[in-house]
Amino acid sequence: MAPPTVLLFCYRLPTITATEFRDYIENIHAPLVESLLGDKHPLSHTRYYTNKDSGFAVGSPTSDDADLIAVITYASEEHFHESMRARNAEGIGEVIRADEAKFMDRSKVKVIKIGHENIGKMHKEGH
Repeated sequence: MAPPTVLLFCYRLPTITATEFRDYIENIHAPLVESLLGDKHPLSHTRYYTNKDSGFAVGSPTSDDADLIAVITYASEEHFHESMRARNAEGIGEVIRADEAKFMDRSKVKVIKIGHENIGKMHKEGH
């Protein structure tokens, strides 16, 4: 059984550029959240920036497309719940939300918890 995993879709504020969005998350927000959560921080938090400004492989970018897709993995179901409680705890949740308001359109954020079971994985040798 795979560890609990969450997909996070984030959207930048229209007042900041894609570069400013990425720089803020990488240099300010992510370190802040990690320091606040301590051992309740996810096992991994892999961020993929979509860079809508450079085009798409298929189709055309729209304002509905996420600027960041994060894959967040937890050690266990218990760790997932501990992390969510810590993230929303008094004194921590307010700090995180206030920081997010500086770069993220929270009204568009989507969080999807995906299944615990890995069905299959594609892998191409040499790539």
